[in-house]
Amino acid sequence: MRRRGFTLIELLVVIAIIAILAAILFPVFARAREKARQASCQSNLKQIMLAALMYTSDYDERVDPMWTFGVGAPGEPVGRLWWTTLLQPYMKSEQALVCPSLDGTWFHKGSATGAPEAGCFRARTGVGKNWYRNDGSGTDAGYWNDWLKESSILWPAELIEYADSDCVVAGPHDAPTIPAFQAGTSWPAGYFRHNEGMNCGFRDGHVKFLKPSAGTFRNLYYAAP
Repeated sequence: MRRRGFTLIELLVVIAIIAILAAILFPVFARAREKARQASCQSNLKQIMLAALMYTSDYDERVDPMWTFGVGAPGEPVGRLWWTTLLQPYMKSEQALVCPSLDGTWFHKGSATGAPEAGCFRARTGVGKNWYRNDGSGTDAGYWNDWLKESSILWPAELIEYADSDCVVAGPHDAPTIPAFQAGTSWPAGYFRHNEGMNCGFRDGHVKFLKPSAGTFRNLYYAAP
């Protein structure tokens, strides 16, 4: 008895079915992998928030600043120590600062572009600190300075302190840039890299996954009414 093999049409149908199933399943697998990275990022962000609260407890209820002046190696002039360095005594791990969904992270002494800058220690890890300036004035520290006390923050459970970014800072710099931050279209905006959303750490210590939305003024400014 002669065995009957597959015809060309039957083989093409099987290939087409496999291709359709692959097209359906691959995005599901990609979202699942990103969900795992999102959870890892949230865990890291929780460590950052706990470190920030411990810093405040040790420094007379003053919040951890965006950066403060420090001295680099012997003989170097005074430079800036960013929050990524200031929180290290409480974290004991640079890896905890890293968002696993961002490629190209680095830790080094230097400026935002990686250029040498004596006494300045900066990092690009995928997590940035809210640098909003209510009136558009001031420095890139935003309102996170050594003088800001915990008691001055009116809505700590609503104020975003850290969020997904592509820089050591995150979010809008002033009122006109808020829409770009919400849309994730400006540098350094809110980066919705985790399944079209972003992880945010709030000043009271909790971490939340947010989708792009209008949000509220309280998410950005410590003295919002």
